[in-house]
Amino acid sequence: MVTHGFLLDTDAGYGAAMEARLRRFLLRTKATIEALDWQAIAVRNPGPTLVTTSAALIVKADWHGQRGFDLLGDGTIEPPLGAVRIERPAYERLRVEAGWPAMGAELTPDTIPAESGVVPEAASFAKGCYTGQELVARIDSRGGHVPHLLRHVRLGRPAKAGDAVQVDGRDVGTLTSVAGDLALAYIGRAVEPPVDSSLGAIEAIEGALFATAS
Repeated sequence: MVTHGFLLDTDAGYGAAMEARLRRFLLRTKATIEALDWQAIAVRNPGPTLVTTSAALIVKADWHGQRGFDLLGDGTIEPPLGAVRIERPAYERLRVEAGWPAMGAELTPDTIPAESGVVPEAASFAKGCYTGQELVARIDSRGGHVPHLLRHVRLGRPAKAGDAVQVDGRDVGTLTSVAGDLALAYIGRAVEPPVDSSLGAIEAIEGALFATAS
């Protein structure tokens, strides 16, 4: 008997939610789902000569134009030679700078995938079926127009996730992640960056492919 397996790599803290979601589709399907007690090391923006010496599985994990990979393994895994360890706030800053959405912040059950900017990198229009495929395909066939787009907001004052972004006194979006003086926000597609807002300058995310506003 030929068996096939898939290893799924998701954001920290969301393995159980992903497992529960997948189990909803096991009706009349001969498949098993198992949560692995593995270690993971996220490597972002590695140097050209950075190499790993541990027997870990290397999974590509680019953030738009920023190269990266995850090291996964069922034993002790070591970071690559020459890598510099950073704490979570610094990691979040790199993610926000790259404009990459995270589970629980930019990616929630209510997120329209095309708004997040990851569809060109995460979805195939030529093969397979997946949850939400109908919505993704319908938006693509209509030119990719969605109500909001993920944008950078270069903050001019302290702010937090959930704060409203206003342009000319009108709410145009909401902050989703904040890292120092830079934030991510879903902004109405009618707002064409760069433009000043109540919290700071709204900017396009370089390297991300989005639908164009019209």
